[in-house]
Amino acid sequence: MRKNRRIALEAAIAALVSFALSLIVFGPLLGKLGKPWAAGDMLSTYVNTVNWDWWHYAVTTTYGFPDGMNLAYFPGVDITENLFAQIVNSITGSSFVGINLLLVISIPLVAALAYLAIRIVGLKGPLAIALAASFSLIPYHFGRGLGHMYLATMYAGVTGVILALLIGTGQLQHRYAVASKRGRIWLTAAIAILVIVTALSGIYYAAFGLILGAAALLWRIAKHDNWKTVGLVAIPYAGIIVAVGLGLLPSIIALKSAPPTGSLGDRSAIESVLLAGSLAMALLPIPMSTLPFMADYNARVSAAIATSPDPKLENIAATNYGTWVTTACLVVMLLGLLIRMRRISRLDHEYYQQDKRKVQETQFGELSFITYLTIVVLLFFIPWGLNFLFSEFLTPQIRGWNRLLPILLLLFVLGAATVLARVRIAKKQLFIWSVVIIILLLTATDSVRPFRSIYRETVDSITAKAADAQAYADQVNAAIPENCGILQLPYMKYPENGPLNKQGDGLGDYDHFLQPLSNPGKKWSYGAVKNTAESAWLESLPQFPMDQSFIELKEKGFCGIHIDTAGFLPQEQESMTNFYNALLGDPVATGHDGAWLLYALR
Repeated sequence: MRKNRRIALEAAIAALVSFALSLIVFGPLLGKLGKPWAAGDMLSTYVNTVNWDWWHYAVTTTYGFPDGMNLAYFPGVDITENLFAQIVNSITGSSFVGINLLLVISIPLVAALAYLAIRIVGLKGPLAIALAASFSLIPYHFGRGLGHMYLATMYAGVTGVILALLIGTGQLQHRYAVASKRGRIWLTAAIAILVIVTALSGIYYAAFGLILGAAALLWRIAKHDNWKTVGLVAIPYAGIIVAVGLGLLPSIIALKSAPPTGSLGDRSAIESVLLAGSLAMALLPIPMSTLPFMADYNARVSAAIATSPDPKLENIAATNYGTWVTTACLVVMLLGLLIRMRRISRLDHEYYQQDKRKVQETQFGELSFITYLTIVVLLFFIPWGLNFLFSEFLTPQIRGWNRLLPILLLLFVLGAATVLARVRIAKKQLFIWSVVIIILLLTATDSVRPFRSIYRETVDSITAKAADAQAYADQVNAAIPENCGILQLPYMKYPENGPLNKQGDGLGDYDHFLQPLSNPGKKWSYGAVKNTAESAWLESLPQFPMDQSFIELKEKGFCGIHIDTAGFLPQEQESMTNFYNALLGDPVATGHDGAWLLYALR
């Protein structure tokens, strides 16, 4: 019991250290939890949580009016994130607090879970705490947090690794064998939590967890476990498959009961190659170092990546780099492998089998298993690897294999932790505290601090726009107090329409969501899922509805037309506004420095 209390205490300390370091970025933003933190995909994420209804998405006409938005058309299992955000939003009455708070607390949560993973391979104390905190603050976590929030949370990736470690190293069987009856109940509950979190926190992390699980089971077979034992330890992965199936059930029903009229999102196996991970970037620290003499490193690495034929691809974004700590961990891991191989070669087989310390190493948390998992992940991570075969012969829906990066970096950390847990120098307090201080300083200065200005500028920009949207909403509701429909122009498909008007400020994907998020008292046209019965009527409207269309709009329940001029080319904006001024009179509401116009349908 005392051991369990120490584990819980050190995991909590790792979480606190991680949270304290994250305040370098989040500290100035905590007063803005009730505001949007980013546009683009983040706005879509806020809408997801607004429409979430405990286990599935509710069909709503606040978005996609007149026939509504049905997010069940997109298979996904982002359930833990949506549920947390729904509960927080219900308590606070905000559309934004839930997701923003989830991002903030995901960092200490990942640190606590990473500590537990590190503990499994034998390392404990300050070094384990520092490594766990540092991992939780990798660029992927911060960078994805302003867009692909469900990927940014990362905790499901760590739970998937923990399951693989427990099963692959044989610790799960051992713990059940030595535990008391009460201990087995607690262990079963813990495994069930790991299964649920891994399965229901994003389809990517569920898929990655199953891949790691398949690798762990093959490892146990190679270790000559009998089939009964392999079958028993495979139960958690059967649980993941069942949980994913239940999570996807609302989508399966929606797709079967009202099939789309066209593709909802074309995917091809080649995308698994285009969006595979960049191993060079994963091995290198992010080129935003503030250390002395690192300006040349920053410039050379950034310039090299910028020469890509398509520098906007997500797999070469800054989020895909490692850190100084993860790079150092890889070096330690490789050195440990070399030393271990040399030691084994000096010992004959009989002596090796009798050496208790080495027997324990081969049974629990052995470096060879961590290395094996790393190789498996790399085979899926790199272009033209197993990712292509997976996409071609199983499903192309899992296409962004660069998203394996957090798991790859965690394996580097675990490899180093396995080595450090077994070397004498890591027991010396002077060494331990010196390394801990270096890890935390490097993390604070080169992993966290570069994102402070990025977050501040992004949040300041969108909160200013959100303030304009709220002022515009007040005007709209004063001019048209009824709860009626507003047609949003220009028409944009949902999802993945692509930005409009690249010559000007432009109207980005999901920017139309800012209006309904700010004014849920009206029913807005944007959000009907493309190529479905709900979007068919909206897609049939002319680009500039007029005359007969106005009659039809009013019959459908529309009372106004909202125009975002950012979506039109500069030469189109004046002629378009003149056109509607002549047809409908002057706008009854304007906003965002005249970029938003509302015309009343009388």
